[in-house]
Amino acid sequence: MIFKWGCGGGAPTAGVPPLHPIHISDRIAIELQYSESVSTIMVKITLEVPDELSKKLTELGDRLPELLSQSLESHPLPTRVYRYILSFLASNPTIQEVAEFRPTAEMQERLQTLLLRNQAGTLAEIEQRELDEYERIEHLIVMLKAGNLKFLKTTT
Repeated sequence: MIFKWGCGGGAPTAGVPPLHPIHISDRIAIELQYSESVSTIMVKITLEVPDELSKKLTELGDRLPELLSQSLESHPLPTRVYRYILSFLASNPTIQEVAEFRPTAEMQERLQTLLLRNQAGTLAEIEQRELDEYERIEHLIVMLKAGNLKFLKTTT
């Protein structure tokens, strides 16, 4: 089934030709159209999806643009990064274990890449959000190591 979705305040105005049709694949197409009713450029996305997913998308109705936006912005880091940190915290670490806690090699490598791109001024917006999240996590870990979060065991 083909599922079409217009965003930016409603469906594009009928009869207004697309400004820039973009065909990403046989299953995805994007068109930019000018809407006189809201005096703005509208984006129309056409996706080919299985019938079951189409039913779920249809049920979302006007909430689809909001949920799509949230899904793209919710987690700047992969879930495994959060899972690694939460698993460590859930293990009820001792003060010594907190002092020895380090990011995984994969996390360190990704952070190094982000820092190099940041220094070069070539970070994409999504990478900036990712770097910001790593900085928030680092702040949390520093607070843990400084003893500012009192849920840790005081005995080893």
